[in-house]
Amino acid sequence: MRLTNSTAKKEIWNIKINTNGVETYNKNFTTLKEIADALDMSYSQITDLKNQRTQMKQVRFKFYPEIIISRINKTQKQYYQERRELKKEKFEEKLEKISQTT
Repeated sequence: MRLTNSTAKKEIWNIKINTNGVETYNKNFTTLKEIADALDMSYSQITDLKNQRTQMKQVRFKFYPEIIISRINKTQKQYYQERRELKKEKFEEKLEKISQTT
């Protein structure tokens, strides 16, 4: 999750809205708050949609839009896990070089 006053511009979220099988909206955003502002919804409604909490509660009408919010980039946990693995590999390579010279 980004800080409140974040100036990051990397697009992390994608939102697709399908109405009656036709894709009517498809756009990438940097934060969930931006999605909420673009759709004139509250942040809590967007997080409910993202976590699929409202699927059981929604009444299905013939023309009710299907809103899909998905992550298009790595989570912070995935990013730092990859960095740790790279550091570990480099450290193991250095150990091999040292062991070969002695």
